[in-house]
Amino acid sequence: RRIAPESDALEVFVHSPDRDGLFAAIVMTLDRKGYGIHRARVLDGPADTIFDTFEVNPADTFADGSSANLEAALREALSGDLSRLRPSRRVVPRQLRHFRFAPRIEFRDEPGATRFALVAPDRPGLLADVAFVLRNQGLRVHDARIATFGERAEDTFVISDEHDLPLTEPARQQLHDAMLACLDPDRNAGDPA
Repeated sequence: RRIAPESDALEVFVHSPDRDGLFAAIVMTLDRKGYGIHRARVLDGPADTIFDTFEVNPADTFADGSSANLEAALREALSGDLSRLRPSRRVVPRQLRHFRFAPRIEFRDEPGATRFALVAPDRPGLLADVAFVLRNQGLRVHDARIATFGERAEDTFVISDEHDLPLTEPARQQLHDAMLACLDPDRNAGDPA
């Protein structure tokens, strides 16, 4: 639905049975359809369901702004094999390269999970690339708070391994290294990290 009648921004709500890779599939589909995610709230629901809400704006000229087309694309993507989805390949726009700063990655223990916080320069497809790395690491996203402040992305995830356990120190290091590779401004977005 439109956030305001005069706005191109859409609020996208997804309620679905949970399965591995679902968050990544939603984010990559929004990105492929040309939408930038400015805010998101991702929650686990009862009986292995999810309640995910995204505030999106058309980021590309090919995003038609049609909520019906976006809904159809999400239904199609989520009804298939989630592991087949990949982030779009993009080059970081030249004007965004001036806003470089070192990404900050932090981990904190939570009951039964790990809180993963990321502060990085924003760019088109950033969240899709981050979600792709999380999926490739076999991690589950139980909660996420996504925010963009100008050219700065501040994202926090509550994640676990495939057994719903907190990340071990080696798993944290592996995720840290994969995220730094993903965030490298000199690689093309969408390249595997």
